[in-house]
Amino acid sequence: MWHGKRVGWQGASEYGATEAFNLANFENYILQTVQDKALVVIDQKPANLPALPSDTLIQTCSQYIDPLRFVKSPTEIKLAQQAADLSEAGFRAIMKSSRPGINEHYLTSELEWECKKRGGQRLAYPPVVAGGERANTLHYITNDQIIKDGEMVLVDGGAELHCFSSDVSRTWPVNGKFSPEQKELYNAVLDVQKECIKACTKGTTINKIHSLSVRLTVEKLKSIGVLHSLYNDYYRVYPHCIGHYLGMDVHDTSSLSYGQKLVPGSYITIEPGLYIGKDPNINPKYHGIGIRIEDNIIITDGEPINVTKNIPKEIDEVESACQAQ
Repeated sequence: MWHGKRVGWQGASEYGATEAFNLANFENYILQTVQDKALVVIDQKPANLPALPSDTLIQTCSQYIDPLRFVKSPTEIKLAQQAADLSEAGFRAIMKSSRPGINEHYLTSELEWECKKRGGQRLAYPPVVAGGERANTLHYITNDQIIKDGEMVLVDGGAELHCFSSDVSRTWPVNGKFSPEQKELYNAVLDVQKECIKACTKGTTINKIHSLSVRLTVEKLKSIGVLHSLYNDYYRVYPHCIGHYLGMDVHDTSSLSYGQKLVPGSYITIEPGLYIGKDPNINPKYHGIGIRIEDNIIITDGEPINVTKNIPKEIDEVESACQAQ
């Protein structure tokens, strides 16, 4: 009555299960099943796993499944593009809706609505919709404050389509026009992102791309004076990795290291950022600016495929999207 039909273990065959058992018999089933087995592979070790013979090796199935999920099939690549297209519609809509005095909650709701009404089942994760200084909190998801004139808004969100995730970040001025300081920092992040996307080739690793992003970010920040001889701690303004694996989970195949070589069919994010709080070592004109630009990249035998490339990110594209009628 409360949550709808519950088929129980007896009805599991309706969903394709070949066998199903009552959980009350779990311990006996396990003990009978693993007799004389040298290896037991499980999803996650349950708290009530009975004592097994001391020579039984227990492994999690992620070490076998994650390498398979690491390479996306043609169907998954098609889903990746479709999910990205849903996200594009959502981002264009909220850029258009942005105006001084708008509440973050409005943009949050509109992003979800635009993705869902086009067929997405849900957002892939709780989105970040952070105006002004709040963009310097990387996982800000309160999303309930007014965005003031002159502030930027950082949105990190994406549609989920048939269990496949997109993960996009864009940052724009809520009034539709970049200030000189915003433009200066934004172009620095954008330039780093473009170079890192070019580096997304088979045989490289996320770790190597991250190292490239750090070197380029430091160069950019020194050239505009954010970093200098007396203040050279890039980690204070760029504290996260350049990206992660993407797929059925937002942070997919989490058992694989970022030292894993990328292959055709690998799917990753590229998301450099800058987050400048009220740091006395940095020119106050940059204080309160948080920027992240994130795209979703498929590795191929040749040039990488950016499935989120149509979501505005060039300054003229962003300003046009914000001022669209």
